[in-house]
Amino acid sequence: MTDHGAGNGAPWPAPHPVIDAPYGPRFTPPAPLPVPEPKGRRAGWDLTPIEPTPRSTRWLVLFVAICLVVAAGGAVLAYQFVSSNTTPTEWDPKVRPIATFVETETGLTFAHAVRIRFLTSSDFNKQVTKDEGSLSASDRKQLADDEAIGRAFGWYTGTTDVLKERNTLNAAGILAYYDFGSRQIVARSDNPTATSLSVSLRTTIAHELVHALQDQRLRIRRLQTNAKGSEATAAATALIEGHAVYIEGK
Repeated sequence: MTDHGAGNGAPWPAPHPVIDAPYGPRFTPPAPLPVPEPKGRRAGWDLTPIEPTPRSTRWLVLFVAICLVVAAGGAVLAYQFVSSNTTPTEWDPKVRPIATFVETETGLTFAHAVRIRFLTSSDFNKQVTKDEGSLSASDRKQLADDEAIGRAFGWYTGTTDVLKERNTLNAAGILAYYDFGSRQIVARSDNPTATSLSVSLRTTIAHELVHALQDQRLRIRRLQTNAKGSEATAAATALIEGHAVYIEGK
């Protein structure tokens, strides 16, 4: 009989390269190592929930009640602010004919009346001018960009105070504006309690009422927000202002 190596300690028969390979048909995986049990309570499922005490329950109920009262009070104040400042129930008699004109010419109707605040010239100028100390970071960046463009085109000289010039222009040239934040129109008037309006102020209010109508019906804020880049912003501004200028000139 032929010796196949059993006498010298070699395996017989010889291992097959496929059958006896790791994870082959005759492969026996080693036994897994024992996992020691953790000492003490195991995290998560062995923890006993803490029963709330009557005192902690009372404090929880009191805290929730205080939060509800604060939230309800804030909602009431917000409703009163919006109702009293931005959403009047009827039009100012001086403005009602202008609103009717705007509705007729645009083919749209107002969802609600728009509040018009008439201010004296001194109070109005405070709204349209800015002190250098009150400028935000974005205001300063916009001012610097405008100044750079103006100097590039030769509009400003080396000694020009751009903020001062802008304040002077706004104080002299703006008669009214629509505030998208409060959704009201602020107008300049030498006599805020007068029952009639000058021709120039009626025309300007018609322009601003178009912006109010755009805000109520045409989602103008979304148009402004979606305008990305200088060209898109300029196009959106031209569309918005062109609409208002077209209606005021009719």
